[in-house]
Amino acid sequence: MEQNSVNLTKGPIVGPLIRFSLPILLALLLQALYGAVDLLVVGKFARTADVAGVAVGTLFSIGLAVPFSTVFQIIACFGFMFLLKKQPSSK
Repeated sequence: MEQNSVNLTKGPIVGPLIRFSLPILLALLLQALYGAVDLLVVGKFARTADVAGVAVGTLFSIGLAVPFSTVFQIIACFGFMFLLKKQPSSK
């Protein structure tokens, strides 16, 4: 089985970095689109206070989700580094 790997420490950086960031940008775009549609639907069928609640709730959830996911990713990376150091090298 062929394994695809990208070395970001050698060669040009712009192309691999853009390919690496595309899924993140797509996720952010979908999240913004969801928030916009949510506000449109609530604005059509509810009162002004309800629209304000949806806007604040969206900002609150994004404000909590991003820091917690970042901390989890950092902890997972350190855990994987620790596990890889304990395994004997395959060379």
